[in-house]
Amino acid sequence: MADNLEEGKLFFVGDEKQSIYRFRGAEVEVFRTLADELPNAEGQGQFALRRNYRSVVPLIRFFDGFFSHAFSIGDTSRPWEARHAPMVPGSSAQDREPGASSLRYFVIEPEEAGQEALMDQDDSLACHAATFVLEAMRTLRAGPESRKLKYEDIAILLRTTTHQHRLERFLRQFGIPYQSENPRGIFSQAPANDLYHILSYVVDPGDRRAFLATLRSPLCRISDRGFAILAGIDT
Repeated sequence: MADNLEEGKLFFVGDEKQSIYRFRGAEVEVFRTLADELPNAEGQGQFALRRNYRSVVPLIRFFDGFFSHAFSIGDTSRPWEARHAPMVPGSSAQDREPGASSLRYFVIEPEEAGQEALMDQDDSLACHAATFVLEAMRTLRAGPESRKLKYEDIAILLRTTTHQHRLERFLRQFGIPYQSENPRGIFSQAPANDLYHILSYVVDPGDRRAFLATLRSPLCRISDRGFAILAGIDT
């Protein structure tokens, strides 16, 4: 195959928006420089892959509306800034029957956890995610046939696995079955986690987090209402 190649030919594929993650050393500056120089070369040509065959039309419209604003915040004339490129629905996306697909965007502002707070910020976010799964199971339906949603239809993506154990703890407490693609070791298991908090409280009775986790463990089984009573909240 190499013998059939012609000299002076260059073909490259890239996406400056994905280059911001620096996969395999990718740099937005390099991509943009090549893209700007090639139109001036002899026999130049550019072909943009803008058709999206994978997503339904409502999602494509949301992505374009959201990211066109997000990418316009910075100065796109700077060589390290990625530029927005609108997508066009492919034929399969246009012809697809409308189903129950929807996209909801939530912005959860972290609040300062005071001395009387029942949960810290990270636990609060994890609890919110687990609660959303329960609400989705009760209210959403999946697919064009609008069948009942199954737990296996739901995926939770985490930016990092630092607080993965918190989310898994709430999933277990809410009785939500799950499978983790990246187990966090022995402390990802509920018994080890509970034992750790109990011992932490024994060592330091002033550890409020360990105290609350111990009350929440199978050893004490304090309910949400019980927590509210302990905190002096009128239920």
